[in-house]
Amino acid sequence: MARQILRIRDLGQSTFWQLMQMEGQPAPLTGKTALLLAADGADTQDVLAATAAARQLGMDVDMLPPALWAQDMASCDLQAPLYAHAGLCLTAGLKGGALDCLAAGLPGAVVNAGNDKGAPGQALADLALLAARHGDWESLRISWLGGAQYGLACDLITAAIYAPFELFMALPEWGEPDHSLLDMALRAGAKIFLSRDPELVLENAHAVYMGHGPEQCAAAPLTSGWPLTDELLALAAEDAAVLSWHGLAPADRASDTALRRAAAFWPERLAARRLMEARLYALACDSL
Repeated sequence: MARQILRIRDLGQSTFWQLMQMEGQPAPLTGKTALLLAADGADTQDVLAATAAARQLGMDVDMLPPALWAQDMASCDLQAPLYAHAGLCLTAGLKGGALDCLAAGLPGAVVNAGNDKGAPGQALADLALLAARHGDWESLRISWLGGAQYGLACDLITAAIYAPFELFMALPEWGEPDHSLLDMALRAGAKIFLSRDPELVLENAHAVYMGHGPEQCAAAPLTSGWPLTDELLALAAEDAAVLSWHGLAPADRASDTALRRAAAFWPERLAARRLMEARLYALACDSL
């Protein structure tokens, strides 16, 4: 039966662990067509990862650029039947409410390659990579510095319900994630620590995410945010991985040392993302 995977919570705990423990490439989906709907402002890395993963499975890929389709909630509901022919519908950058409307009108497989409410492929890939790198879920500490209003942070918070890693987040007032999501995770026993103090959050971290700055938040003044400085990075574990909330962080979001470490980790992270996206597509098409 085809599945719709818009956020990590759509997987459930058992499927989450199935994906975490899986090895190798899923079976090909040769002969199927993936339709990629790229919305206005879609992240380039999300589009590239989705396309590469589908082709990795032997799928034909058709892409509809933003100018050729309407992305508001009402239009997505009306347009859904036009996309029902595709064996797999992929979306990139389509806002949460509109994506929910689109998915409700599609009978087949749908996977979100990244939006404001979720980034399941990236979050799952990062977690699998970081857990393998560290060797132990229980003592793995992941830190997040800066704004956390976008999909990757949301899915890491959800994943903390399923897996016993620690998620330490230094959140400015303008960059807090959805409070209902945080409340649900904390009530479910997730090991999440929230602070306004970056030093507390970075201490002994095995992985450090550079969150977004206020320029990505319409309600915030255009100030510099919380860059990852050498002084903060020195508080983390010596071999801590450095990651950005999307792609590679702008130069004003981190020191040269942090940027070099993020760039060095990027090829491994990108390969893991493409493999995990492929697994999600196979799962959605009931071929995993």
